[in-house]
Amino acid sequence: MSNRTYQKAIKAFGEADVIYKVIEELSELLVAIIHYRDGKISLPKLIDEMADVKITTEKLEVYLTDKLSLDIVGFISDAKKIKLQGLEKLIKKKNEGRGRNGRSKNT
Repeated sequence: MSNRTYQKAIKAFGEADVIYKVIEELSELLVAIIHYRDGKISLPKLIDEMADVKITTEKLEVYLTDKLSLDIVGFISDAKKIKLQGLEKLIKKKNEGRGRNGRSKNT
């Protein structure tokens, strides 16, 4: 979806809607994840909720970029790189605690 579509949505529904919609969609995804884990909903329903979150967070990015005249997408990209580096360190640490057979060295 293009930034133009998001800008039109922000104009049509208002700035406050951007924040409320993100909160609403994140809440729905949280419930969907739990229901999927418990076998209460199908994978397509979970994917649908994930798509809603992506759309609303992208719309939030456009809103903040336009409102603050900042490169929000760039800031997010930088933060994401740092977070992924941290994840790599955690994975490495976790794997260092295991022997060749995948079991903990302590067992």
